[in-house]
Amino acid sequence: MFETVINDNKVKVMQLEDWKTSIENDFKPGDYFDEGIAWDLINCVPPLTFSCGYFQCGEPHSFVNGKQTYLTLLKVNKEPEVWQFLGYCHAGQTVTPDEEQR
Repeated sequence: MFETVINDNKVKVMQLEDWKTSIENDFKPGDYFDEGIAWDLINCVPPLTFSCGYFQCGEPHSFVNGKQTYLTLLKVNKEPEVWQFLGYCHAGQTVTPDEEQR
């Protein structure tokens, strides 16, 4: 794990060697990851969406409001490359279903 500054805030960034068990156990929305974790996820399951600085893993996680949700990461820093776990969002979305309703 290392620290970096994103949007004037010091944040902790998890690295591949910090990942111990599963996404559900080790990550929560808002967590930051290095490129090793992001690329591991991208290479594990072909992405559903991979553009405009974010990606969604191609395997659905759950159904919310009758639609599938997908693990969603947003690229928040170029150097060092840092991604933020946004949670499980509907296809093409970068907000979780509960945030969509607000």
